[in-house]
Amino acid sequence: MKLSLTSVHKKMQAWVAMTLCCSAAAARALGAEATSGAAGDKAGTPPPGAAEGSPGRAAAYLGQREWSQAINEFSEVLRLNPHDGSAYGYRGAAYWASGEFDKAISDFSRQIELQPTNSDAFFNRASAYRAKREFTNAVSDFSRCLELCPTNPLAYKTRAAVYNTMGEFDKAISDWTAGLQLGPADANAYELRGYAYSQKGEFDKAVRDFSEAIRLDPNNDKAHDNLAWLRATCPIASLRSASEAMEAARKACELTASSNWMCIDTLAAAFAEAGNFKEAAEHERQAMAMEGPSKDELKAMQARLLLYEQRRPYRDARSRGLKK
Repeated sequence: MKLSLTSVHKKMQAWVAMTLCCSAAAARALGAEATSGAAGDKAGTPPPGAAEGSPGRAAAYLGQREWSQAINEFSEVLRLNPHDGSAYGYRGAAYWASGEFDKAISDFSRQIELQPTNSDAFFNRASAYRAKREFTNAVSDFSRCLELCPTNPLAYKTRAAVYNTMGEFDKAISDWTAGLQLGPADANAYELRGYAYSQKGEFDKAVRDFSEAIRLDPNNDKAHDNLAWLRATCPIASLRSASEAMEAARKACELTASSNWMCIDTLAAAFAEAGNFKEAAEHERQAMAMEGPSKDELKAMQARLLLYEQRRPYRDARSRGLKK
């Protein structure tokens, strides 16, 4: 199956943003004036007269996702009370959202020193380690988070994504499954578990997961694209279907406005599986002319183009793997 590290990172960002939102909500609770209708024009607006360095003022900026202001305000909170573990956590979340991962890790580490049983602190530090591609540290912190809070579906799913990236697919599948048991209505998780199954050659399970992802989210272009790729290129004949490959590939192209080279590449493979090699070759050339593919990917696409020009379909022995 086809999957880019960029797309995985974006999905993980969306999941981690859920935690940041929770942090923002908790921060606002530190100062009731931050969310009081009488305090400001809208929720999250610093209330008139709120003292600089007050928890409510800092929380308001965090709630508005004004990360720089939030960092400044929580820094003042910490100057006044350097043992406020929660303030370190909230400032760390703002650093994370700003892409300042080393500073985020430093703040989450200080929070853990002050609040050693705070599972969210371990989750957030793990997310920062993951963003830095320090996967061993990330796994360690996600594991500690789950020891403290074994019913956290997001921690299972995010650790699973790390295992996917590390190529530890058995562990990834175990974590995706645990996370889905706790939070089942998650199309992205099904799609990413499907990828792990495809890497192990368990293509029937991959089909089921991609299909479930589409059922949960009919506009999930990655799930359509990966299902189409499997239906067009699977080495197991019983799992190939030219009609299903064409339908899913066309839907992926529709959802991406034909702007994603991976979807065009998949449509080429679907045409080849359907025996329309002229269209397959034309779409492969189109994909190769688009922005995005790496040199290795272009080399692989050139090899597929040669097959189509020889009127031969492409068979994917396992997967193209994660793209850099």
